[in-house]
Amino acid sequence: MGIPRSILVIEAGELGTYILRAPAHHPHRYDTTISTLLRESSHNAKEPSKADRIESFRKLGITFTPSDLTLDSKGKLTSILICERI
Repeated sequence: MGIPRSILVIEAGELGTYILRAPAHHPHRYDTTISTLLRESSHNAKEPSKADRIESFRKLGITFTPSDLTLDSKGKLTSILICERI
């Protein structure tokens, strides 16, 4: 299997943080895009620990896709997956 062109991590909480960082530091990452679903409230977090974590993701080149698995329609979630080419 070749190197994936894009990786979408569904959550960026405690476990998701480790999952996001592993491929971001991989020596063969090349042009692989890494992104995560992030609730709008988390994206604009004022809480220092969340804001620091989000900023650390940005520094690693991780991008954010605004979404909420509990609120978004199946159609929106499907379009996110198609756009991310999962």
